[in-house]
Amino acid sequence: MTSPQNQAVPPAEDYADDGPEVSLLDLLTWIGERKRMIAAVTLAATLIATVIAFTLPKVYTARTALLPPGSQQQGAGAAAMAALGSLGGLAGLSGLAAKSPDELYISLLKTDSIGRALDERFDLQARYEVETFEALRRTLPNYVRVTAEKKSGVINLEVDDEDPQFAADLANAHVEGLAHILDRLAVSGAQQRR
Repeated sequence: MTSPQNQAVPPAEDYADDGPEVSLLDLLTWIGERKRMIAAVTLAATLIATVIAFTLPKVYTARTALLPPGSQQQGAGAAAMAALGSLGGLAGLSGLAAKSPDELYISLLKTDSIGRALDERFDLQARYEVETFEALRRTLPNYVRVTAEKKSGVINLEVDDEDPQFAADLANAHVEGLAHILDRLAVSGAQQRR
């Protein structure tokens, strides 16, 4: 009897199975045999996509751009930014830990005070068919997007809606709400310093 150490073990490449080899000619033959099925599936998918595209309602996007004041600029916006550092806790904005002015403005645009003011003005709960303000807060990012461009510092606000005038009004109302908050914070900062 031979010991397991003395038996010859075939090399590993003998066991490797690459599976059936398919040549380009075989692939083209298969495609040629099933060209009617491929054409039918492609045509059906195109027709279904076309029907869906025409039945969906049109959605309009209103865009507005904001340029937050830089650290070199002086004015009400810069004063409000300075006031936010000391008034964040008093104004209920303690969650606005922003690293740059554009992040601060984005945070301000997403605050509950702007959301509630817009809800009262436009009755957003009824428009988006939600029961509570908390549900509206979760739903609103589906329709309103606020982003910042890293290089230029411009803040873009986009509002999607089936009514183009409503989308434009809601986008402009966000800007008005931000201006109102900044004015209120600038006055509060001046009162605190006094």
